[in-house]
Amino acid sequence: MSSGGFFAYSAEDLQGSASTTDCAEYKPLFIGDFYSEPDDVVRGLTLPFDFGSSHLGGAGLPFGEMCDGDKMGHSICLGSSSNFADSFVAEYEPPSVSEEIQAFLEPTRLQLTNHSPIAAGNDLLLFLRNEIDAKVSKVSQKKFTLRAEAFVGGLWCSIKVRIYEDGGGSIMEIQRRSGDSISFFNLYRQVSEHFHGSSSLQTVSPSPLKIPDIPSFLANQGIAPLLDMADSCRDINVLAEVASALNAVADDPAVAAELRMPCAVAVLEQLSQVGDFRVSFPTSQLLSCM
Repeated sequence: MSSGGFFAYSAEDLQGSASTTDCAEYKPLFIGDFYSEPDDVVRGLTLPFDFGSSHLGGAGLPFGEMCDGDKMGHSICLGSSSNFADSFVAEYEPPSVSEEIQAFLEPTRLQLTNHSPIAAGNDLLLFLRNEIDAKVSKVSQKKFTLRAEAFVGGLWCSIKVRIYEDGGGSIMEIQRRSGDSISFFNLYRQVSEHFHGSSSLQTVSPSPLKIPDIPSFLANQGIAPLLDMADSCRDINVLAEVASALNAVADDPAVAAELRMPCAVAVLEQLSQVGDFRVSFPTSQLLSCM
């Protein structure tokens, strides 16, 4: 031992250690050094952007698409297959609604006496996929839940649906997780009318909520801040708001003329590369009308 309080190793000791251990993992241990506990290190690996499509037989990850477990369950990372089922099946038992659970259910729930949880869930999936502008992002068979993003009246909202067994029928709870509240309420109306008929919500509101009229403005001054935000920001939520706003005002001929300018077209092409449904859907609608 040296006077410094740690072991001194000779060249022979080091050579002997190198012959039996990995040199990259070898390091001397110091007496009293509590930082010298073994680390469980996982080495990183950097893959090319198109690795998923060229090496794993799947589609590459689009620009702006994120692999974020619960938030973006529909993302397919590096071409791997999704873990989420496409529909509800009889293999799993739905949760029963107890008095305690029912006391905390959202007001935006549907009592479906003629639908079992499986039938209600699969009927809702067909409605979201075929009847409205929506994308189902996650289905949990075991928990009888689903997540989706939808566009109603030009505005988007993100929802989570829980389905409970209630006697011979079911209770469907629809929650708004993010996005516009007007869009969510109109979506809830449409789902309720799909299951109960057009008269189911007449006691709540005589007619669907309308999006307020956007006041007139100079087109070049009005869309310039939106284009700047789309060009400089990478936050998906902000890009979704920008894309929806541009799509909402594009009916104005002066705005449409400004959107055909080269600088605006470049920004729209950039938005069209974003894989998130909340951005890609309004952008595709906007480009199809130009």
